[in-house]
Amino acid sequence: MIARTIYPKHRGGLAPQKYLTKAQCLQLLECAANQAASGSTRYAITYMAVQILLLAGLRASEICRLQIIDTPVKQTIDVLYVRPSKHNVSRTVNIPPILSESIKSFVLNHVKAAKPGTALLQSEAGSRRIIDRGQVIRSKQLSYQSLWSKIHRLGEKAGVGNLKENFGHQRLAPHMFRHTFCTRLYKTDHDLKNVQSQAGHASIITTQIYAMTEDEDRVNQAVALGREFEGLIGQTSYTL
Repeated sequence: MIARTIYPKHRGGLAPQKYLTKAQCLQLLECAANQAASGSTRYAITYMAVQILLLAGLRASEICRLQIIDTPVKQTIDVLYVRPSKHNVSRTVNIPPILSESIKSFVLNHVKAAKPGTALLQSEAGSRRIIDRGQVIRSKQLSYQSLWSKIHRLGEKAGVGNLKENFGHQRLAPHMFRHTFCTRLYKTDHDLKNVQSQAGHASIITTQIYAMTEDEDRVNQAVALGREFEGLIGQTSYTL
């Protein structure tokens, strides 16, 4: 039986082991880029997936279902069209131009016979049967299990595969990138409605946790409070 780590409850935002620091993001991107530089489509898929996870914040299942027509390769603006999945709702996610250009380059160099309905990230094992909106079809799209394995292997290679900071043992997984995206997006402009829209949350209550994660305002307020008692805290003797 595999032992499961039980984490203590955490209030005041996401627990630190649930999202990535900027340094960890850079480690992963650099490692993935170096692997993809070999020209291998296998590593190029991993690199592409990491870029979309970090800069678009899609769920793992949403990334697997992306088709060429859903990307800037066929769109005239820098967006990804996310097909209905959770809550059976579609959405459009704005992405930075650098991600648009990276997707176009990936399709040009690594997607054979690309057509509008071709899966962006394809399985190396060939086509398989999947259920799409109640219908069984054959598709070459990457499976969730394959994406998870690619991300986990990349984490181990980059030295971010087993996060032991804070509590217990946490493996790198696709959803950690989504938490990271939402946290960093909120910090850019402190706009919860935008984060909710980009992430596809049904309720803004779900989004609110990112307003409490690594919030510099909370840190500054705590520091300001401490200044009011400078010279009185930590002293062995003092007179009020």
